[in-house]
Amino acid sequence: MQHRYEKDILVLPYIAEEGVGQIVKHRFAELQAYFKPAYLRAIAEQKNYDVAYVSAVLQDLYQRHQPLARREFFSGEGAGILALLYNMAKSRHKGLCIQAKEIPIRQSSIEICEYYGINPYRLKTRALLLLCDNGERILQILRREYPELADCAGHIGYLTANKDKIIIDKEEIQYIDKAGKDELYKIIEGDV
Repeated sequence: MQHRYEKDILVLPYIAEEGVGQIVKHRFAELQAYFKPAYLRAIAEQKNYDVAYVSAVLQDLYQRHQPLARREFFSGEGAGILALLYNMAKSRHKGLCIQAKEIPIRQSSIEICEYYGINPYRLKTRALLLLCDNGERILQILRREYPELADCAGHIGYLTANKDKIIIDKEEIQYIDKAGKDELYKIIEGDV
């Protein structure tokens, strides 16, 4: 499968945080049967970086480092990072090639999602997508000047000239389709 890459895609901050926080809040007693209460409280209290803060940091980097000039921001909230990526690409009449392993997500979010058998990439999230020509360079500067953001930023893939929207997980290629219902509602409404 040949794709012509047009822009790098970076995502910040960690995905699935809002959904996992709500799951822990609504299902705390149930989760205690499997996870230690202190661990669950730590998940509930952990702070994710606000999208407005992340946006301000990136604007600061762009103002101070002129070679980083060409970029676009796309932020949103909703039914997971895959929905956000899909909507961004569709609005531009483009495709995507995404590496799942590069998407920034906390291990605790993965564990909570695995417990319920839900997809963390389709769980409520707030994120900022940065479309740019030089994603690796931006990440280097970000890690040097804002080390606290180093782990929650990822160069996850590319915007492509065709309209295929794919995600690669290990060796498996899947097509990203239009977002369905947020996985969070399976938990809150008791479907899981």
